[in-house]
Amino acid sequence: MTMHSLPMYPPECGARGWRWWSHAIGMVLRGTTWRVALPIALVVGTTLGLVNQGAELASGNADTATVLRLVANYAIPYLVLSIGYLRAPIGNATPHERPAGTNGRVGHSPGERRGVRGYGESMTNQRADQELTSADHPVSPDGPRQPALLIFDVNETLSDMSPMGRRFEDVRAPVHLAKTWFAGLLRDGFALTAVGVNESFATIAAEALRVALDGQPLDRSTEEAVQHIMDGFAGLPVHPDVAEGIGSLRDLGIRLVTLSNGSASVAEALFDRAGIRDHFEALLSVGDAALWKPAAAAYAYALERCDVDPMDAMLVAVHPWDIDGAARAGLATAWINRPGGPYPDYFRAPDLQVGSLTELADELAG
Repeated sequence: MTMHSLPMYPPECGARGWRWWSHAIGMVLRGTTWRVALPIALVVGTTLGLVNQGAELASGNADTATVLRLVANYAIPYLVLSIGYLRAPIGNATPHERPAGTNGRVGHSPGERRGVRGYGESMTNQRADQELTSADHPVSPDGPRQPALLIFDVNETLSDMSPMGRRFEDVRAPVHLAKTWFAGLLRDGFALTAVGVNESFATIAAEALRVALDGQPLDRSTEEAVQHIMDGFAGLPVHPDVAEGIGSLRDLGIRLVTLSNGSASVAEALFDRAGIRDHFEALLSVGDAALWKPAAAAYAYALERCDVDPMDAMLVAVHPWDIDGAARAGLATAWINRPGGPYPDYFRAPDLQVGSLTELADELAG
C-alpha cells in the first residue's frame, strides 16, 4: 500500500468544555467550511460590490458606510453558506428544542440513579451540541495514504479485559458470564443509540451486571458484587503489543487520540499504568458526543475536536462493528486481529488488517 505523508494539523482536540457559541464560531472558521464557503463568498461579494457600490468607488466618494457595506457583501454570503453546519440536529431536536437538563436524553432511567462509584465518575454530561456531517471527503482522491490522525478504541483494543473473568469468579459467579455480560452491555448501548439515546457506559454496565448476576449463588450482596466487578476496570493491563506499538506509531509523527464508548478517566488510568499517556494528544469519550459508536455522530465528534477531515484519519479497533461504523463515516480503518480469526463479510472491510499495533506501525511506516 502506497502511503503519502501529510502535513500535521494543529493539536486542538485536547480542548474541553465547549459552549455552543464557541463551537459554532469554530465550525464557521474550520478548514472544511472555509474551503467550501470562501471562494463562493468572494465571487458573490465582488459581484455585489461592483453592482451596489461600484459607482461610489469609481467617483471617489466612498465613505465609512460604503466600506461597511462592502464588508457585508462578503460576510453575509459566507455566513449563509455556513449556516447548514450550525443547524445540524442532535437526534430529533436542535439544542434549543431539547428539554432543559436532558442532555439529549428522553426521560430519566432508574439505572442512571444507580450508578457505581469508581467507574466513570468524572464523565461529563456535556456533549457535542450537534450531530455533525461525518464525511466531507469520504474517499481520498489519491487512494490509501498515511493518516494524520489515529483514533483508537480503548476497551479490548488497548486494554486486556481477560482479568474481568476473575472478578466474576471472586463473587462466585461463573467465569464465562464475563463475556456474556460485556456483549450484553454493548448490545444494550447500541440499542439505545439506535433510538437516539446516549446513556453512560458505567450506568449500562452496572445495570447489566444486576441482571446477569440475578439468581447466581453469590457470596455477597448483589450491589457489593456489582461494585467488585466494576472496580476491575481500574486495574486492567494493556495488551503486550500496546506499549511498543504506541511508541512506534508516535515516532512516525502521527497524532494519537482515543475515542471510547467508556469513560476517558478509565483510559487515563490505564495509560498511566502502562506509561503511554504522554503519547496521546487527547482521550475522547462518546459521553461528550451525541451518540455511542458506531453512530456516525461519534466519529464526527472526534474529527471536529481534532480539526481533521475524515479521509485524513484512521480508526484503530479490534471490533468489526467499530471498523464498519468508522468506514461508513468516511474514515480509513485498521482492524487489529490478534486472534487471527475471520472478518464478518456483512461489515465494510478494513483498509488494513494486522495482528498487533507493532505490525500496524510497520505498515504505516512503509
